[in-house]
Amino acid sequence: MKFHEYMRSNTKIALILMTVFVSLELLFRREGVATVLRDYGIGWSVILLSFMYFILGYVIAMLYNAPSLLFRKRYRRKVEKKAMLAKQTRVTKRTEHYIELVQPKFRALAWNHDYAIHSLAAGPSVEWTNEEAAATLTNLSPRLTTLRQDYLNEDHVRQQKEVFDRYGRLLDSGMIDVERLNAFLGQSELPKHVRQALIHPFPLVDTLEAMKARSYEINGRHLALSAGIEGEQIVMQELEKYADSYTTLYGNRIAYDAHHTVESDALVFSEQGIFTIEVKNIKAKGDQFIKISKDGVWYARRGLSEDWQVDEQSSKIFDQMNRQVYGSQKFISDQTGERLTVHPVVVIANANAKIENETDWVVIRPNQLYTVISRGKDQLSQETCESLRDLFKAHNLGQKAFKHLDYTKEYDQILQNTLFIHHVTTSLLILLSTYNEMEK
Repeated sequence: MKFHEYMRSNTKIALILMTVFVSLELLFRREGVATVLRDYGIGWSVILLSFMYFILGYVIAMLYNAPSLLFRKRYRRKVEKKAMLAKQTRVTKRTEHYIELVQPKFRALAWNHDYAIHSLAAGPSVEWTNEEAAATLTNLSPRLTTLRQDYLNEDHVRQQKEVFDRYGRLLDSGMIDVERLNAFLGQSELPKHVRQALIHPFPLVDTLEAMKARSYEINGRHLALSAGIEGEQIVMQELEKYADSYTTLYGNRIAYDAHHTVESDALVFSEQGIFTIEVKNIKAKGDQFIKISKDGVWYARRGLSEDWQVDEQSSKIFDQMNRQVYGSQKFISDQTGERLTVHPVVVIANANAKIENETDWVVIRPNQLYTVISRGKDQLSQETCESLRDLFKAHNLGQKAFKHLDYTKEYDQILQNTLFIHHVTTSLLILLSTYNEMEK
């Protein structure tokens, strides 16, 4: 008890005792009191008696409250402990009643499988060519799209996170005995992994976000690979229009020394020269602008009102082309002894992106290919073109395989995790709705 509380309590008790004592004195009128009444009258007598008994009551109150003042910490702990025990009793009874209501609802749930959470891959684990990866993703795309629309869309994920948040607030409210509830969940008839998840549900929120991010990552990879292959097909169709004017190899990869290889999307052998063609189907959608500065840096922006931003990935294209030119020329020199020039051509395989090219590099659309090739200034015989084509074809190593995620395995794990979290969320909704019904 604090000092001001001590004084207030003393005053309150003193007033109560004063009222009681004065009332008794006036009622029974002992001899001394009768004399006072006769000498001072009723008014002053009441005042004198009230003063005297207030002092007496205050002294009694001081003595009564002294332990609370002197030992207030112990007293407060005693009061708090008593209140805590009372609250625990109420919480225990409420929790037992709550469990009685939840139990039959859990029994009514149908569980076909005992799913568990599977860890998503930390990084690429398989080697595929881009075409193999694209084919795998194309096969998975309808199922992945359905999964994202049904379970991993923004609204559904937000609703699931709200369920976990509401359940967390219930556990933190102090209105439920968490240990007793978890003991019930651990011994319930639910599948083992579901029981464990209900006892420790909150890491599933991070899992949910990770699955959502991974599904978008896989979808983005599919779009990128599909766009690249589509661009290569557009260029192939354009080159095949004039196939009688030159000969072409697609996706040819050769080793130009013991440790290095180069791969061309298309390698054209014509009497006007040899051309290595790199196809980039970038900025194919939306209002897109590309600028290539004199120093070879690529910039991009969306719309005329935005500032140019350096495109780090596209800026590597010229380095890639330099390696293709060097590797192809070295291969020809090593195999034939001739020093021939290989001309680099970058093709932006869509009509959407607006291109500003300030360099001497050839950066064109597919429909400009024939013009660029026919204006070549080299002079090669048809026999030379055919022999070089056969040479590159004979040494073709096939498309290079790159590290990819095992997309099929990732999809299966995302699907199982999604279904598992869906079941856990359903169970949490039962727990929440049952508590709300009990409170009503």
